Amino acid sequence: MSIKSMTGFGRCESKVMEKLWVVELRCVNNRFLDVKMKLPRGYAAYEDRVRKLISAWHQRGRVDLVLTVGGELSDNSKVKVNLALARNYHLALQEISATLQIPGEVTPGLIASYPDVLVREQESEDPEQVWAALESVLTEALQGCDRMRLEEGRILKEDLHARMQQFVMTVDTIEQSIPGLLQQRQRNLEERLEKLLGNVQNRCHRGNSQASLSHQTAAFFS
Repeated sequence: MSIKSMTGFGRCESKVMEKLWVVELRCVNNRFLDVKMKLPRGYAAYEDRVRKLISAWHQRGRVDLVLTVGGELSDNSKVKVNLALARNYHLALQEISATLQIPGEVTPGLIASYPDVLVREQESEDPEQVWAALESVLTEALQGCDRMRLEEGRILKEDLHARMQQFVMTVDTIEQSIPGLLQQRQRNLEERLEKLLGNVQNRCHRGNSQASLSHQTAAFFS
């Protein structure tokens, strides 16, 4: 039976869809499954799927996951020009220059500095393609974490087995020593008993001697 440690680490880095996907996850012991994840902006919709995939590998424990997406197309945003608004700004600036007789050139940079001339829009992605890439890199990170847990579990199992063997050897040594210990204990008790009996006999002898002397003395004076 394989033993898994509750502590593990997994990391996967892969380039998919012209993006660099990096997943790092750590797990430690916990009574229940507690998943904490940090996903980039725009990926919150995949949180439930990520949690479900993690729960397929971890039934309990604290799991911390960090996903980063980099690369040239990692932002999926485009900048567009509001030409109608830019044209209006341009005409307005020309009118100000002509009316107030203010010299100067109306440059594109000047027009672009006004609000809403340049608009940043997020391009839509196919959610299933995104999930396929995310699932692949996350699965590989989970597999790496699982391998580490198995390796640490193997080390723990070997250490536990060695400790059990040492315990058995200690018990065997004690069992083998019990007969000798009992004999030594019996001898010690016998010696103490003989000593106690010897003291009692000596006291009785001295008592008898003193009683006999008292009788003899009394007979002499009678």
